[in-house]
Amino acid sequence: MASRTNVFSYVLDALNYQGIALVAWVAIALAHMAYLRREHADLDRMEFRPGRIPAFNPGGIVAWVVATAIGVTLKMTDTATSQCFDATGPAFHAAAREEALEYGRRGRQPSQVA
Repeated sequence: MASRTNVFSYVLDALNYQGIALVAWVAIALAHMAYLRREHADLDRMEFRPGRIPAFNPGGIVAWVVATAIGVTLKMTDTATSQCFDATGPAFHAAAREEALEYGRRGRQPSQVA
């Protein structure tokens, strides 16, 4: 006799975890765009060519991992309070962390084309 499992519940859980990571990533991207707009960065002179910019931003990765961990923790606890902050908590944390990291780097200017 074959055992029956609800495959859709596993797919739904996987999509929930993926959504948590995606919301955190989008929050970091939006925070970075807001930072560039607030600083009136000249986007036409920003360096973008491979080999001239770092492969990754350590501050952004830390913000993404921390925000994703907060989201996963909220999902795993699954209380009435955590359900309220499931989507907004990681996003606000990621945006705040990225803004704080950008503020700390304010002394350094973005790489610009000469």
